[in-house]
Amino acid sequence: MRYLLYCIFSKSARQPTVGLRGVDLQPVLEITSNELSAAVSQMDRMPAPHDVPQVLIYERVIATLHREHTLIPMRFGCLLDGPSGVIELLEERGSAFKDTLAAMMDCVETGIHVLFEKRAMAGETPLAPGTRATASANDSSRNGLAYLVARRQYYDRIDRDTQDHQQIMEQFCSDFAGLFVRCKVDDHSRGLPFAPCGIRMVSFRFLVHRSFLREFCSAAERVIARMDEDSFLSDPCPPYSFTECQAGAL
Repeated sequence: MRYLLYCIFSKSARQPTVGLRGVDLQPVLEITSNELSAAVSQMDRMPAPHDVPQVLIYERVIATLHREHTLIPMRFGCLLDGPSGVIELLEERGSAFKDTLAAMMDCVETGIHVLFEKRAMAGETPLAPGTRATASANDSSRNGLAYLVARRQYYDRIDRDTQDHQQIMEQFCSDFAGLFVRCKVDDHSRGLPFAPCGIRMVSFRFLVHRSFLREFCSAAERVIARMDEDSFLSDPCPPYSFTECQAGAL
């Protein structure tokens, strides 16, 4: 018997998983050890990552539990071998889980997502590092030089983007001073399937205490209104971006 792991939270007398149904409509169970609880459901087979309805069910279970509990959400696909495997995880990594829960106590994640036009580079379409240049024996030297120039431009652009993102984040931190716990930048450099060609999205994510959420969102809307770039504020969600000790790789 294998269990699909949804999230981990501090042990509670509320029995939060009662009545919940998870992936494949399996009941969501609570297994406790080391003063921690894990929300799991029995899983005979693992749905494919592109099985969108099942992924949405998985996320809904986590979101439901997050309304009442500080929790560590897991990436879709973490399977453990029965109750003993769950208990072993809670025992072995309990200290890290407790530290993470304490750092995120009563917090949610939200973010400002900004759409930027991709920077144009001089010359031909650049080759990203790792891309092989095809060349004949006669022009291999010329193509090799072009590759090196394109590679330098590639890294120069990344450095400029990183500097720009840092400046924006510093301004955000000033605008939201006292309203958030932690922040981070997520540059979707490979693009997103829904983004128009030539557009990239950068996410400025914030961990916000629930008591400051309304004030933070009001301040964020004011900031967005004065920005030149297209941007939007995401709805509050479990802190997926701020849980370094996820077990999704197990």
